[in-house]
Amino acid sequence: MASTKQTPAYPMSIMTRITMLCLLYCSFVRSYVLVPKSKKWQRTSSSELRSTEDGHETKTSFRNEGCENRRKFFEHLGSGFVVVGTSSLLGMGAPSPAYATYGDVPKSQGFNYIDFLIEKNASGLTPEGALYNGAASVDAQLRRISDASGRLQEIPDIARSKKWSQVQGILTGPLGTLLQTMNQLSKDSNEAKKAGAKVKNDIIAIGQMASKKDEAGCIAATEAASRDLDAFLRIVY
Repeated sequence: MASTKQTPAYPMSIMTRITMLCLLYCSFVRSYVLVPKSKKWQRTSSSELRSTEDGHETKTSFRNEGCENRRKFFEHLGSGFVVVGTSSLLGMGAPSPAYATYGDVPKSQGFNYIDFLIEKNASGLTPEGALYNGAASVDAQLRRISDASGRLQEIPDIARSKKWSQVQGILTGPLGTLLQTMNQLSKDSNEAKKAGAKVKNDIIAIGQMASKKDEAGCIAATEAASRDLDAFLRIVY
């Protein structure tokens, strides 16, 4: 007797399952919500419906536009399940731009490269081209740099308030620690040393402008320091 070859059954894909569930849902809505089978509806006027069930007659009045809105709502709800399910599946497997690789850095305005580095380090991703890459020290370095960068951003408002002693406090405190960290990071790279020297000169300029109580000059030097610090970090990390 010739044996019959059976075709192996493959499990349905996620897309197929979601599509079938959505179709069943739409069928349920149309059958049991929009047009109830247990009642026979007869229109008696523009604003009334008459129903007959088990020989007893009841009368229900409502606005036609209310019924129409309810019908459209359930139809859109049913189709929404299909759209959402399909969109979710299409999005599966697509890497997020912010988490793809260490080199994929967003270019949007206002992007904070230091926060990007901290997030990547917390995720366990190590910058491939980092010049100083101690496992335990990277996080501490990034935290110090982040703190110094945050204090650097405070200087323009402090300068506008003419609180020059506070500016000097930031320069000798967090920014002094920043320069020490940058010296560690740049000791094995001439390019990093040049970039670090720019940041150092910017910080010196901030102090000079603060000594002269030059608000505009202090703010301009602060903006230059922020740009040069970002450029330095892109070299060493």
